[in-house]
Amino acid sequence: MATWWLSFCKDEQLLGVVILDASDMSEAVSRAWEMNLHPGGKTEGAEMPTGMFHPEWMDRLLTEEEANALA
Repeated sequence: MATWWLSFCKDEQLLGVVILDASDMSEAVSRAWEMNLHPGGKTEGAEMPTGMFHPEWMDRLLTEEEANALA
């Protein structure tokens, strides 16, 4: 299991970020949909070091401001 940073964008605007654990990118996107966290738009993802993020930042849709604070 790995930690994934998913960014959702539409027309150059960031719609939000989701950080979650999944085996691969495909599973991460599927989990975001299943958890009703996918706001639409284009999805980009990056595998991150496991344990890098405090649990309060995981498994929820983060605003652009929250994501910028973590980046």
